Amino acid sequence: MSSDEHNPLPERGERQRDSASGADPATTADELRRLNEALEQRSAELERREREFRTLADNVPALFSYLDADQRYRYVNRRYEKHWGQPAAEIVGKTAAQLLGEQGYAAARPHIERVLSGEQVTYQAEFQFADGPHTMQVSYVPDVDERGKVHGFFTLVDDITSLTRAEHGLRERECRLRAIMDTAPDAVITIDHQGIIKNFNRAAETMFGYAAAEAVGTNVRLLMPAPYCDEHDDYLARYHRTGERHMIGQRRELRGRRKDGSEFPLEVTVTEVDDAGLFVGITRDLSAQRRLEKEVARASTFEQERIGQEIHDGLGQKLTALSMMAASLKRDLARQNVPESTTLNELIEHLRQATEEARALSRGLAPVPLTEQGLAAALHRLAEDMQAATGIACRFESDPRYPVEVRNRTTAMQLYRIVQEAVHNAIKHGKPRNITIRLASTGRFAELQVSDDGTGFRADNDGGEGFGLRIMRYRAAIVGAELSIESTPESGTLVRCKLSPLDLQREGANDEEE
Repeated sequence: MSSDEHNPLPERGERQRDSASGADPATTADELRRLNEALEQRSAELERREREFRTLADNVPALFSYLDADQRYRYVNRRYEKHWGQPAAEIVGKTAAQLLGEQGYAAARPHIERVLSGEQVTYQAEFQFADGPHTMQVSYVPDVDERGKVHGFFTLVDDITSLTRAEHGLRERECRLRAIMDTAPDAVITIDHQGIIKNFNRAAETMFGYAAAEAVGTNVRLLMPAPYCDEHDDYLARYHRTGERHMIGQRRELRGRRKDGSEFPLEVTVTEVDDAGLFVGITRDLSAQRRLEKEVARASTFEQERIGQEIHDGLGQKLTALSMMAASLKRDLARQNVPESTTLNELIEHLRQATEEARALSRGLAPVPLTEQGLAAALHRLAEDMQAATGIACRFESDPRYPVEVRNRTTAMQLYRIVQEAVHNAIKHGKPRNITIRLASTGRFAELQVSDDGTGFRADNDGGEGFGLRIMRYRAAIVGAELSIESTPESGTLVRCKLSPLDLQREGANDEEE
């Protein structure tokens, strides 16, 4: 084993050199060089990061700053300079109280105290800037080290003045709109494209019996009885699929359903607010109007029947008596060989014609017999008369196993007039070869149909219906019936009138309760 192996300590000279200098000069120089290089790299990295930070901070779309624990500004970005109208050099070093002023600092102070206690804070306040007051949304984030000590805090301030003004304007408009809606005499209901109710004014609450809180958020089907609720779903589905606006901008008469389940007639006009994705329905309760119209129709029916009966029992009987007297006088004169007896023939013929005209006038004023099957009998006679008068094949059909009994005189008369108008329209405009009148019971409804194989017409949904069609719809509405007209050019026309059995059974059945 060598001496070096037995003597691990360095020689005395070496120990003295090391002891005197503490390190090898060459090694120390290398280490210093490496330290300098690392420091330069670190400095360059810090400068790069500072540039990135300043670039980022200067381009943040908000006021960004940093304040130390003494509430002095240490950094502000360009937007801060612009809002305060001061360069950063004039702001940095100032305290929050100096920059914000007495009023602004009073608003910020409690929040600054909270952030300096380590809490993140967000609030809104109004501050006075160079160009006037601005409403700002302020966020404070504490600068906390690993030991929990707060060295300062970052601020992020958004100018929400325009937004606040817009929100204030929207609230004012909303309040005005709400006031208008709540004072409107008609029910105003808005729904989205899925049929969900979004607004429900006070008139709607009164009309349907639902509080707004109960109705908003539910489907508008809530306010409709069958089959209207199903038709509404079909309409929305077709609108989404094809964009067809069958109801929009049109005024329609439908049936509504109250909270207590009762039904009533209503008129609705629907418009679309494209930007909001909403439909607005303005609805009127037609109950009082329908009661008045039906009362007028009832009085008119009674008066027509009275006049018809008077003509039949009064004028008709007198004309018949005069005819008999004239015939008797003719016989007496003929027995006496009076030549002038033959001149009575013309008088007798005129009296006969006048009697027939009086009877026809009487039937026209009171065409429906006063029986439960009177409507069916009247329609059967109408078909026979039309065929005899025009030569067009016209027949009446009904199922004797399921007779439709109409005890309501007003309803019977209005239905008869609807059929009469439909038949006259078919003969006048359609040039048909065949006309069929059908009265039948279909489940929970009774249905009256008039169909023909004539030329038909193209339905006009823009309010261009003729007077006859409008009168038919009016008559149907009076008795609570649902009238539909289907017509295709060269394929004929089908007029359908559908109503519940209750509306057929008793006088005043369609009158709504107060």
